[in-house]
Amino acid sequence: MTMLCGLEEPLSANPMLHALNEQTGSIDLAEFACKELNRYCFVWMGGWNESDLALQRLVSGIIEQSNAPAMLLAAWAVPASDTPRPNRVLRVSAEMMHQARLQEGWDIRYGDELSIATTPVKTGELSSRGPWADRMTDRDRIDRRTVILTGEALAALDPLDVAPLPTIRRLGFRTPLTPSAEFLDWLAAHRVAIIYRKNDDLGRPGAVVISPQRVGVSDLVLEGIVDKILSGPAAQNVWRCGPSRG
Repeated sequence: MTMLCGLEEPLSANPMLHALNEQTGSIDLAEFACKELNRYCFVWMGGWNESDLALQRLVSGIIEQSNAPAMLLAAWAVPASDTPRPNRVLRVSAEMMHQARLQEGWDIRYGDELSIATTPVKTGELSSRGPWADRMTDRDRIDRRTVILTGEALAALDPLDVAPLPTIRRLGFRTPLTPSAEFLDWLAAHRVAIIYRKNDDLGRPGAVVISPQRVGVSDLVLEGIVDKILSGPAAQNVWRCGPSRG
């Protein structure tokens, strides 16, 4: 067994995931549903050295199925010059992120508090692009703030339109993506899907896909990309299957 998929069609409450509570600013369990969206949680159970390629194949397959534009999106906070000493690390991290994306030719939009960088997805390059490189170097830790968006609406979307969204704002402050209920509503309203990296509690690499369209997981099984599907109430068990790899 290598790649597991937890299938939620439609998206249901999943206490194995976390979500931003926009009213309190706290991180709670994702105990809400959204009938307009579907969620697919993938966890790689195979060898560590194979995880990079496995996730590349998975995400490439999903993007090709969607037959829609896809882009990588990175966000980072823009600290004020008089930021207190405890946040100097944030300022240095933001500068590193900015220089890296600038050198790679990404389109960068500068907001008052958040910068947003985007670039079209080239599926053959995913293994070396931020969120799909599982090796935890300093660069990879920065790139964990990168997600993938897909959908026809992207052609008309100004990247700075997502900057005020609390879910994206938290991403810019070096925090893992924890989509709020309001962010899910935004995805549904714009018919946009998101793909982001998530490791399980045992450190196994994985990814989460939230999409208004259904992913052809059965086709991914036929292609040898996914090995087992867990659906219904069992879908959340994808995060707690098997022993730790250390």
